[in-house]
Amino acid sequence: MSGILHFIVVALDDQRFALPLAAVDRVVRAVYVTSLPEAPSIVLGIVSVHGQIIPVLNLWERCGIRAHEIELEHQMVIARTARQTIAFVVDSSEVIACTADKLIPVDQIASGVESRKVVSHSQEMIPVYELDTLLSVDDELVLSGAIDAHQAVVEAS
Repeated sequence: MSGILHFIVVALDDQRFALPLAAVDRVVRAVYVTSLPEAPSIVLGIVSVHGQIIPVLNLWERCGIRAHEIELEHQMVIARTARQTIAFVVDSSEVIACTADKLIPVDQIASGVESRKVVSHSQEMIPVYELDTLLSVDDELVLSGAIDAHQAVVEAS
């Protein structure tokens, strides 16, 4: 018998993708994002959650979707990568459960495609993304410097 897997499926416009639920700390209403001028373009800015500074990634840009203003009806997903906690804004989210046999490597669907997985759920094939691939190592270094500079300005005021 196959084990049960849990994913959070998020929507950005008409695109949907899944993340392993174990990587997600929480989903909250979108809040004001403080800009971080020296951050990589993938970063919308930062938020403070219980005193922890968390970068907010721009998944609209990463997915090639036109830029959005953050609206009250948006949600903010706070999740963990192997190296840090991140947040990103989505239109909506839902948690799904499926059996392990519903997680399919992409190369079984189409040859020559970068090896990822999709989850088959309710007649839909939803790509599964690993959060660790959202920021390059260079982006992380620039982001870390931008956050440090921001904190130095805040502490000096």
